[in-house]
Amino acid sequence: MKRSLLIFIILIMIGSLFACAAAEEAGSIANKNSDEVLTDEPENLDSLAARQLVKDGLPDKDFGGDRFAIVTQTRMLDDVYIETEMGDVILDAVYARNRAVEERFNVVISAIDGIYTENNAFVSKNVLAGDDAFDLMLGQAVATSELVMKDMMLDWYLLPYVNFAQPWWARSTVDDLTYCGKAYIAIGDFSLSAMYATYCVYYDKVVAENYGITDVYEIVNAGKWTIDKLSELTKDVYQDLNGDGVKDIKDYYGFSTDPSSNLNAYLWAFDNPVMRKDGDGIPTLVIKTDKIESIVEKIRAICYQNQGSFVDNNYKGEWNNYQGLSRDLFRDETVMFANGYLMMSVADFRNVTNEYGIIPYPKWDEAQERYLTMSDGFHGILAVPKTVSDSEKIGVVTEALCAESWKGVMPKYYDVALKVKGARDEESIAMIDMIMEGRVFDFGYIYDCWKGMSFAFERILRDGKTGFETYYASNEQAVLKHYNSVLEYFEGVE
Repeated sequence: MKRSLLIFIILIMIGSLFACAAAEEAGSIANKNSDEVLTDEPENLDSLAARQLVKDGLPDKDFGGDRFAIVTQTRMLDDVYIETEMGDVILDAVYARNRAVEERFNVVISAIDGIYTENNAFVSKNVLAGDDAFDLMLGQAVATSELVMKDMMLDWYLLPYVNFAQPWWARSTVDDLTYCGKAYIAIGDFSLSAMYATYCVYYDKVVAENYGITDVYEIVNAGKWTIDKLSELTKDVYQDLNGDGVKDIKDYYGFSTDPSSNLNAYLWAFDNPVMRKDGDGIPTLVIKTDKIESIVEKIRAICYQNQGSFVDNNYKGEWNNYQGLSRDLFRDETVMFANGYLMMSVADFRNVTNEYGIIPYPKWDEAQERYLTMSDGFHGILAVPKTVSDSEKIGVVTEALCAESWKGVMPKYYDVALKVKGARDEESIAMIDMIMEGRVFDFGYIYDCWKGMSFAFERILRDGKTGFETYYASNEQAVLKHYNSVLEYFEGVE
């Protein structure tokens, strides 16, 4: 019986590989431009000027004034649709992008917004009814994968004129989120939040210098910015500002983090993703590594045992749900090092009086080659409903929106707003470039559907008692069942 079962499993794997090979060939044919970058870019031009010379390869099309409706989250509505010029650099760039695409292809762009749970309900209702109610979804990353698993989203490789080789698409769409030649979720520069939701570390340069810490950028550039170095620099930084003898939010600390997603981001920072493609290109659960238990122990010790750290599991800030602590402390200038993401430099820290720096999340150790990070789960990812009636329009307009975002909106946000208004020095600008180069989009995170392993780390740390091995043993069967169902969906015959 065991021998028969083994043979059966092997036959299934062989069948899956053949099915994937056929799907990859079909996807390559459908996505005709997937390996071609069109450019006349000369040398020695600044990045903004050079971007304008990159061709998008799109044909002349007139869609007769058709609407192009986009479902998005309310929190990122301004990234998608602006009704008129506002006198704001970023908002006006979004407006100009939309107008350029509308005029070029004779479409009318509109937006349907709500919180992600409302958006999922809206999408489900319309797709199940067969209604062609919208053209594109810029959805919350993990929530949108639930719609994919309900068979409601179209394979991106079936859309003409979508060219994942172009620089306005995250390479991770092909490398990490494509399986069996299919991708139901894509990450392009139309989603500004995939950039500004990227995790980083902020530090107060003035206070750091007062503690004799003057070489943080040198530490980072030398590859010595590790989790042990973070602990070393912050463990003894504590002042009981209100003199009550109790560590609370009214005191000063060396380090703070939220006990949720920005704590969870250490998994990816330490090159310990949930899933990674194996030698055959199959996404495989790899979170259980030789170092994972040590990661749990070390982060737990830094957060809850170091005198200089403050992590309040019960904190209910403006964001609620364990979020906002480190942001609030850094905004109020009562912490030296704080986890956060890039958007905070623009949205929250403009009134911070002390000069501050922006650096990557630390590495696990000096042997780790690169600084790595991730984008918070609220960031937008692109998906297309199966009910669309004009796939050519979807492909052309989406490609144009991503291209125009890369050419005109991203430079304004990244180079003007983020680097000038947010970053306080030239060295931080270089750090931001380093952070962006280290972004990771994990198949196991995007397709978690709140059933996988993507949030295990933060749950274990908040629990304060359970080790990873114990948690994994209790959840392994259900987690593997979920991820296998995701792979089977990709492997299925259309």
